[in-house]
Amino acid sequence: ANGMIARQKQWTYLLMAVLIFMAPFWITTHQHMAFFQELVIEPKNTIDFISNNIPQSANLMIQPGYGLRIMQGTGNNIVGMPEKPDNFMELIELYDTHYFIFGEIYTNYHGKYSVETINFIKTNQNFELIATLNEDYSRFYRENDPKRKDMIKIYKFTG
Repeated sequence: ANGMIARQKQWTYLLMAVLIFMAPFWITTHQHMAFFQELVIEPKNTIDFISNNIPQSANLMIQPGYGLRIMQGTGNNIVGMPEKPDNFMELIELYDTHYFIFGEIYTNYHGKYSVETINFIKTNQNFELIATLNEDYSRFYRENDPKRKDMIKIYKFTG
């Protein structure tokens, strides 16, 4: 019985040595592993614009669908844009928000979030359009999908 246990230990040690020796080769040849992937945070052009033109201390009010991605890419504080503009001006004051971000995908194609508030921003003279940014999500969507391209607008509260 002791001889069998000793052989099992030998085989176990041999197997462990082979696995340890082979692990680096396997890892380097399997590029689909998460730590070999390029970090992709979209919308890239929007994130670059915010990082270069808006202070990181500024609070951003963002249309649902974009918030987490922009927060990850910029580090700014994010407030969700309300669906209706009924108490919108009070929210701007409450959260000390001066920048408002929304895009075509979540206004026209996917969910149609905060459309009334977006129309309020576009037609109110207290808001100035400071950027229109084209985004390309071709890495994520098929050729004929309307969500493949996006146009994101950034407005600043001037009132």
